[in-house]
Amino acid sequence: MRKKLFCCLIAAIITMAGALSLGNAAPIAGNTVSIETVDNYLRENGFSEEFILQTGEQTKRALYEEGGVFESDSTLNISPMMELGQDWEGFTATLTASHLSYEDNVSTKLLVFNWKWNTSVPLNVLCDAVSIYWGDSFTAIPSSAGFEISGRGTAYDADQRHPGPGMESLPFELPSLSFLYISGDSAITQYEPNVGIAFKFNVDENMTKKMYYGSSWADYRIAMNDFGGSYSIKIVKTNSNPNYNGYNSAVANYFRWTSTTTYDFSFSIGYPGGVNLNIDPNLESYYEKSVDKAVSFRYMN
Repeated sequence: MRKKLFCCLIAAIITMAGALSLGNAAPIAGNTVSIETVDNYLRENGFSEEFILQTGEQTKRALYEEGGVFESDSTLNISPMMELGQDWEGFTATLTASHLSYEDNVSTKLLVFNWKWNTSVPLNVLCDAVSIYWGDSFTAIPSSAGFEISGRGTAYDADQRHPGPGMESLPFELPSLSFLYISGDSAITQYEPNVGIAFKFNVDENMTKKMYYGSSWADYRIAMNDFGGSYSIKIVKTNSNPNYNGYNSAVANYFRWTSTTTYDFSFSIGYPGGVNLNIDPNLESYYEKSVDKAVSFRYMN
């Protein structure tokens, strides 16, 4: 019941809260371990190629550093009721549960919600939101929350490509870049202990990233028709029965801010003796919720 209530409240809560503007976010810090090493670790520990492709770089690094092992994802937990729903054209999403540890009767999991937009025209993401909620018996660690935006990047102006000595050209386009990573409390708009978290955000074409190639560099702008994100949180539970290895569940959703316009028509008597048609537009804005992305996992794994 509390999970259902939390899901119902999300749209109302994020409507009142301000969206985080991502256009001028701080750059991502450098990393010492290569992304190839991280990806190979994930492959060896059960994560699919699709997960590796869709998950943001910093989110994958967090999994690597935590020693995460794949446990389950929402593609394995499709119910007939979920199939009744339908997501938006060009939108895909998956919730993945990873096992981190089970020590001293304490179970630790990492939930990662990935979504992807691949559309024919650029999107306008003004104040969308994401949420993850789970069984009452688990507690979130808010400091572990992570929110990442990644996608295709294009060098947006010729003068933003700066070849160094011995380099005549730089890539005009890169298929996948991590443009932003926010962690901790900054990645949470709404949090209800033992139930769930949500984050409200916007994305615009001014989100850029500088990439270096030896002595050369280029500024890349996010492609607003080919991008996605990752939202993650670590949850823990103390198992009161050391011999119990039952199941728990979690659900993630994407909330799309949508506006529609309807028209009221009326007639009035004009002068002299004519009839005027009056058209009054009505703009309505609201959230549309994605189909539930559900996953189940055991305490001990």
